[in-house]
Amino acid sequence: MKTTVPTVTTSEPPAPVVEAGNRNVAEIELTGRRVDLHGAAIRTGGPAAARITHAHAALVRANIADRSVRLMAGTFLGAQLADIATTNIALQRAGLVENNPLFRTLFHVLPSYANLIKLVAAMGVIVFALSMLAPPRARPALIVAATLSLVAPVLNSLRLLGIW
Repeated sequence: MKTTVPTVTTSEPPAPVVEAGNRNVAEIELTGRRVDLHGAAIRTGGPAAARITHAHAALVRANIADRSVRLMAGTFLGAQLADIATTNIALQRAGLVENNPLFRTLFHVLPSYANLIKLVAAMGVIVFALSMLAPPRARPALIVAATLSLVAPVLNSLRLLGIW
């Protein structure tokens, strides 16, 4: 199925042509332009990088405009920072051991790099959710990510308090 949106002669880039293959295309009206929000190829007449950037920028704007997406992204990032803080406290003060086998050695050898890797991974999840998923899909994805991310700092805190 091929849907063509007529172009308008303005200073803005031309309206995109959406190619969706055999699937339905969900579109949203953003600033007077139709943008595919489910990953279909979008052509705007420029180089491939510009085509992708235009679609991703529209998704980022739509996601940032959604209050619940911002809240869940912030909760996810906050949970990751809390995990890093409680993990470092547990490893330095309480003499506990990192349970994640991938990070266990790294935390003992280079704890700063382990923290950096966790932060980069968390930011990657947020960037992916904001730039690749429409708000109706980004919201539940970030809710799941935030909920799962809250488990580690809560367990770390319980271990530090001697409850768990």
